[in-house]
Amino acid sequence: MKWLILFFLAPLSLKAADITVVFDNLSSDRGEILYLLFSDKKGFPDQDDKSLRSGKISASEGKKHGLLLSGLANGDYALSVFHDENKNGKLDTNFLGIPKEGFAFSSNPKVFFGPPAFDKAKFYVDKNQSIRLDFIYF
Repeated sequence: MKWLILFFLAPLSLKAADITVVFDNLSSDRGEILYLLFSDKKGFPDQDDKSLRSGKISASEGKKHGLLLSGLANGDYALSVFHDENKNGKLDTNFLGIPKEGFAFSSNPKVFFGPPAFDKAKFYVDKNQSIRLDFIYF
């Protein structure tokens, strides 16, 4: 009898969700938006090799339609993005290390001296939903 109950409950735990990411305050539609999605704190916010997903979309596409992250299992996630206006594949900074290009994190945490911790940027996925990210430019 136990196996029968587990058989019927298993599909509930495997349900995948789609997240639509809407970008607010994107300064222009030039360049690209690069993103990293993490399912835990290891490597957050900028270690591509430790991210669950990574990618890029054109800034014009992001400004018009946002970003769709599909097939996510239930759990905590954090997203980091930056607006690579010159398409060089990196977040440009000045001589003090202050970003010269826009960036954003899920949950829109306050950013003071460096990036937020995973726990400040995480959001919970258990159904299809939309999240908004506010780009920050200095």
